Amino acid sequence: MGGSDRGSVVTRAVAWSALFLALAGGAYAAVELGRNSVKSRNIAPGQVKAGDLGPRAVTPAKLGAQPMIDVRRFGSQELSPDEKVVWDDLGPVKGFDIGDDGELTVEVAGTYETHLDLSITGGELAIRVNGQNVQTRSTGAGQRAQIHTLLELARGDTVSVANPEGLTSTVPSGSSLRPSVELVLTRLGPAGGSTPVR
Repeated sequence: MGGSDRGSVVTRAVAWSALFLALAGGAYAAVELGRNSVKSRNIAPGQVKAGDLGPRAVTPAKLGAQPMIDVRRFGSQELSPDEKVVWDDLGPVKGFDIGDDGELTVEVAGTYETHLDLSITGGELAIRVNGQNVQTRSTGAGQRAQIHTLLELARGDTVSVANPEGLTSTVPSGSSLRPSVELVLTRLGPAGGSTPVR
């Protein structure tokens, strides 16, 4: 056997060894982990992305998030500029203090999913945090509009729904089944858990 034949045998032996180890290692990993047994320790931090999850795989309900506050306005109310909606019906209220003027004071800081459902005539309403408009929405007569946003709220912050314009807005009377204005705040987790909209 010449020198070049010996080199070719060594090269083949190394190649076969590498192939064997690669295949055996993959088989070992498949046997070791098993089906549905990937744990947090097997995933590098920050590597699970939204596209890796199935639709509705992670929802506030599955995370144990519950509405902290659900306030509604059934009766009519005329809102002068900068006037706040005064709530006449309270659902669950946890982690907020409700003022007589309709202002909600945060007692439990966190990232909140915020949902405002409204029907007004002649103007618009805004979600306000500490007196500053965060998001506004207008409706025409007989129309309903919604605002969905994330708010990062600290203890002591105030949240309100108010008329942001120089025009008078009118909240018509709601029906017994559907309020004219409804605000629901759901705490998703501690502050800094999501990108705040503020």
